[in-house]
Amino acid sequence: MRDSMSQKLNIIKIISYTSWGRDSPTLLIIYKVLIRSKIDYGTILYKNANIKHLNIIQTELNIAIRLSIGGFKSSPIESIRNITNEIPPDLRKEKLLLLYCVRTKRNTNNPANKAINTYI
Repeated sequence: MRDSMSQKLNIIKIISYTSWGRDSPTLLIIYKVLIRSKIDYGTILYKNANIKHLNIIQTELNIAIRLSIGGFKSSPIESIRNITNEIPPDLRKEKLLLLYCVRTKRNTNNPANKAINTYI
């Protein structure tokens, strides 16, 4: 997964250093489409992953957000999240998990209902 994220991060790096693709709103859209969507899709799978692996993913996300707004490496990530209106990843993960639980519980024929009952 890290290799895939690195390739997509390279796309953002290339676009952010060109004169025609440098505006922040466009780069944020590209970040959300290429990187965050992939992370969001796998949220359910890596909820209980090792902290070391989650930190690697989080570092890649932080780099992508910094590149999107043209922030420095020393910029605090909390400030960058405020500028981009991004919620912290742990809260985003919980939000996505709760949405998944609600959708699964709504469909009574879903085979994941038993697993959801043990989660809730």
